[in-house]
Amino acid sequence: MNPALGERGRNLRFPGGRIEGKTVGMKRRAMMLLTVAVAMVSWGCRKEEVRVRWLTVACAASLRSVMEGVVGKYGAVRPGVELRCTYGASGTLQAQAMEGAPFDVFLGADEMGPAALAAAGVGGAPFGFAEGRLALWVRKDSGLDVEGQGLRVLLDPRVKKVAVANPELAPYGRAAMEALGRAGIEAAVRERLVFAENVAQAAQYVASGSAQAGLVAWSLTLSPAMAAEGVAWMVPETVHEPLVHAGVVMKRTAEAEEARAFSEWLCGPEGGVVLRRGGLTPVRR
Repeated sequence: MNPALGERGRNLRFPGGRIEGKTVGMKRRAMMLLTVAVAMVSWGCRKEEVRVRWLTVACAASLRSVMEGVVGKYGAVRPGVELRCTYGASGTLQAQAMEGAPFDVFLGADEMGPAALAAAGVGGAPFGFAEGRLALWVRKDSGLDVEGQGLRVLLDPRVKKVAVANPELAPYGRAAMEALGRAGIEAAVRERLVFAENVAQAAQYVASGSAQAGLVAWSLTLSPAMAAEGVAWMVPETVHEPLVHAGVVMKRTAEAEEARAFSEWLCGPEGGVVLRRGGLTPVRR
């Protein structure tokens, strides 16, 4: 033991003239402080984690391409809320909603479905959010001059089948039958009509070649796939009743606040931009 250090010299060494014991102690304290800091940061991150809330939205099949844009945009403006969309004919989804399907929001292709849900006490007050248009769609390789002839192109002998949505279930199917009737060609094409479960399926019939023409939603024809494969002609709105898309917040939802927030956003200016981009006209308020 170095007499000059006394008892403290027992625990100290002097390699290269540095007090090794003190350096080790400082390192240990620094490591302890770092560990505590990391633990606090980790705890803070867990505390700030956002609980993801899912909203199940029943959507008319005509809204499929539009809702892709809605889902992406809403996820950006409302972090922590995810939209889970299920598609089908408005009448089919309405029946499911009546029977207790776990929908938070119902978005139909007309005003009758939401009104019926509200009248039955399973939906809140209906809200109109957009107006759609009917379109005649053919494949580009069909050789049909749909833009020049409009609905009368359906009289072309090359058109063996005309796809429309089931008018008993889908508002776009009812609009299609109205358009054919007012154009005076329903009798001529009646035997060639093929009825799909919904308007999206009617478009698939044409895309696959099962039908040579289809009366579908204009919004669907703007999707990248349909725009690349076919040519669309917008049917004059004077030949069918207006296609006003309306919705309701379901009363049984466990996310009533979030469901109302989504419906208000959809009807607002930001939602209107997305709807217009997807081929719908926002309802004027």
